[in-house]
Order: sequence, then C-alpha cells, then structure tokens
Amino acid sequence: MNDMIEKAKKEVREIVLKALGDAVADGVLPAEPIPDFTVEIPKDTAHGDFSCNAALVSAKAFKSNPRAIATAISEKAILDGTMFDKIEVAGPGFINFFVSGKWFSETIEKVISLGADYGKVELGKGKKV
Repeated sequence: MNDMIEKAKKEVREIVLKALGDAVADGVLPAEPIPDFTVEIPKDTAHGDFSCNAALVSAKAFKSNPRAIATAISEKAILDGTMFDKIEVAGPGFINFFVSGKWFSETIEKVISLGADYGKVELGKGKKV
C-alpha cells in the first residue's frame, strides 16, 4: 500500500511540474526556478486524496498570487492516463487531487500479488526493542 501512496505522490509531482512547464511555455507564468514543494495526504478527505502546495511556495518566485498560480497549474494539468480523475484549487492556493478507480485497481492488484507478504515491513530489521 505504501508503494502505491509513494507512486501517487510521485505522479502528482510529475503532473504539477509538467503543468508548470506548460504554463511557462505559454507565457502564463514567468520563467523562474520552481521552489521545492510538498505533496501530502490531507487530514480532511474533503480536501482530496493528495494535496500539493506548489502554488503557495512559488508565489514569491513568480511574483504572483498563489491562487492564480494554482489555477494556471490546474488548467494545464493533464490527468488522462494518470491515477487521478479530478483536480481542484482550494483556499489560498492548495491544489487537491482525487484518485480514480485506476489507483484502487492497482492497489488491489498489488495486495493480491503480494499474497501472504502483504503488510510485511523491514522496520527494525530484526533487532529487539
């Protein structure tokens, strides 16, 4: 399961970076270095399955309102073929992603393929606590 979460976070990052690149190429946003941003699972599920603060941390670099940056990202984001079926802008500029059935299907396939090994971790590496 954790692999699927990390895979989804990586995919959010890729979607956002591509959308930012497209927005810069189209002149919607200025060509500036993109600060590091986080992708996380929101505490409130109403805020999506994954949330990204790229617009908030880019506001200073782009000299623009974070919500306007988030809107540009969401308009340029391509979700076809990804694990997501919906993206929305919330609050001051958070970008929320909602997983599609594809994510759930891949997660179930992973659980089935691992069989009895599902849930095993390397935590502690055999050391006594």
